[in-house]
Amino acid sequence: MVKEQYFKSKEGKTIEKVRCYVDTLRDASFLFEKKVEELSLLKRIGDIVGYIFDQEVFYRKFMDILLEETNAENCSFMLMDDEANGLVLKMARGRNDDGAFFEHPRDSGTVFSLGEGVAGSAALKRETILLNEVKRDKRFQVRETGIPIGSLLCVPLIFQEKLLGVINLSHTRPHAFSENDRRVMKLLCAFVGAIIGNAIAYIRVRDQEKFKAMCEGVRLAILLLDPETMKILDCNRYTEDSLGYSREELIGIEHIFAIIPQGDREKAPHLFTEIAKEGGTGFYELSFMKKDGSVIIGEISGAVISYQEKSLMQLMIKDITEKKGMEERLLQTKKLTSLGELAGGVAHDFNNMLATIIGRTQLLRKSIETPLGVAERSKSIRDLKKSLEIIEKAAFDGAETVRRIQEFAGRREDDRHFSSVNLKEVVEQALEFTRVRWKNEAELKGIPISIQKKISPVPPIAGNSTELREVLINLIINAIEAMPDGGSIKINIYRQKHYAFVKVKDTGTGIPNAIGERIFDPFFTTKGVQSTGLGLSVSYGIINRHRGTIAVESVEGKGTTFTIKLPLSERAGEETRDEKEVNIVQKEQRKGRILVIEDEEDVRELLKDVLRDGGHEVETAPDGKQALEIFKKDRFDLVFTDLGMPGMSGWQVAEEIKKINGKIPIALITGWKVQLDKTKLKESGVDFVINKPFLIHHILQLVEQGLRVKKGGGSK
Repeated sequence: MVKEQYFKSKEGKTIEKVRCYVDTLRDASFLFEKKVEELSLLKRIGDIVGYIFDQEVFYRKFMDILLEETNAENCSFMLMDDEANGLVLKMARGRNDDGAFFEHPRDSGTVFSLGEGVAGSAALKRETILLNEVKRDKRFQVRETGIPIGSLLCVPLIFQEKLLGVINLSHTRPHAFSENDRRVMKLLCAFVGAIIGNAIAYIRVRDQEKFKAMCEGVRLAILLLDPETMKILDCNRYTEDSLGYSREELIGIEHIFAIIPQGDREKAPHLFTEIAKEGGTGFYELSFMKKDGSVIIGEISGAVISYQEKSLMQLMIKDITEKKGMEERLLQTKKLTSLGELAGGVAHDFNNMLATIIGRTQLLRKSIETPLGVAERSKSIRDLKKSLEIIEKAAFDGAETVRRIQEFAGRREDDRHFSSVNLKEVVEQALEFTRVRWKNEAELKGIPISIQKKISPVPPIAGNSTELREVLINLIINAIEAMPDGGSIKINIYRQKHYAFVKVKDTGTGIPNAIGERIFDPFFTTKGVQSTGLGLSVSYGIINRHRGTIAVESVEGKGTTFTIKLPLSERAGEETRDEKEVNIVQKEQRKGRILVIEDEEDVRELLKDVLRDGGHEVETAPDGKQALEIFKKDRFDLVFTDLGMPGMSGWQVAEEIKKINGKIPIALITGWKVQLDKTKLKESGVDFVINKPFLIHHILQLVEQGLRVKKGGGSK
């Protein structure tokens, strides 16, 4: 009996032991299966690690895994936004849709402050929260999502104690998630948090290394700015070289606007806003002041970047001052050329009108002229003579203005009017001509103006001394007017290689940056109606014709410097004397038969009256075709022809007449500013040239010269 009980007891213990082994084995097998499932999940996550640098792809694949491996019907991913100090929705997906990826977190419109709602609570406490019946939990807030939620599982993403975001799984049915789901999600999110955190750290280090290499490795000025205050936080070495400030000086100023000229400060905030909005895709122009007060023009671009865990603005500045200067000079030349073409036509019409006015005025004065030695007693005649003098002077002033308009826009094709010019003498003459302004008038007003000269030996240049003197006079007068309280004018002449330089520097009010680009524009002036606005544009045209350049540097409130650069003469020419008008008076003036060809009736009739008044026989024609018919039928001693006429030009008329009779002198009359080449004149058969408007005695002198040329030759 005892033995039987013993065996039964032993058998029972054995069975119990076997059962324990079975239970243990079953539990181990269950745990093994769970670990295999977990490893399988981790492997699936590991398989998508390669997409980590493409956020949208990585997050979408990660959510696919969560939706496939859990009971969740919907999944969302929220990122921590340090600036907003809250969670912003990055992506949301459901089992039956492709979901949405929000390129910018705020595009989603869903933002949770830390501690707000279940997701905010999970983020704040950094713990996983499982709600089996969300409607019974006060932390749950129904948003306008259109998705009914019964169960909710929120898991924070943490890397090295830093909150990265929150993963949210939801189901329409309550009690859809188990404790095992919570455990698995916690494990997965720890793994994913490490992946995302390491990627962010890698990207930050990589970007910082790239940024440092870029900052010091390019010839661009680079500034780091605080987007909120626009204070300069850092810069590269090239910025110091470009602006003349040290890094410490730039960091020490209040904000970037302190080194932007007044004229550009209004547009600067708008440009910086555009840079932040466009993400570095645009290029803009903005001026910057150097430490020495000069201004550079910068082509700027930039973007808002993450640098040292802060959002900053990569302002890159390329100095395009020289490029802009070249563009401006090219544009100025094009503008002057275009205006010259326009002015040519206008001047031609004005010259015709002025020729008529001046000619008729002179004829009228001649008709009422009192014999020499006889006093004019009639007051009305005296008043008439005075009025005619005023009309004539006004017309000549108009002719001079037209000449200036024609002159400033064109470059002479040859230098046949050039001679050897001593720049030292030109400067001395300009100072002498303006002495009344900078000495007499200034002293009378109690305004001290000092003149300082530094003249180095410079070889002669080929040019026109009268025109160059006009330029210097203009610059000196401008300098005087820019110093209403007095100051100094420094004139420096020196040589560099094959060029002579003349600098005129004043200590005046300077030129505002807003109008600096327009000072050489024709008719632009800041002096009001008393100025024509042609001074600097004429100077520009003169220097341009001398194959030189004129540039300006100015700092508002400190002064202006004009620099003229002129090529040195290859060979010293001989001074040419201006031809002076000589009245040819002959006791027995020869009478001639003259053909006048002119399409403008007023000018044609004027020439006829002037020539007949001089005792000559005159025939007229309105165009070249009729003129040739008349010339073939009659005998003439001289032909006057206008240059620009419909049908046949003056050149063509001259050629045809010379074919008929090569000994007939031909005078070309023109209201255009044309380059009259000696070779072309000879080939076309033109013997004389006279410009409109003309003087009566010039016409009569030309007739006398023409008749002398023809003397001894036959006539038709």
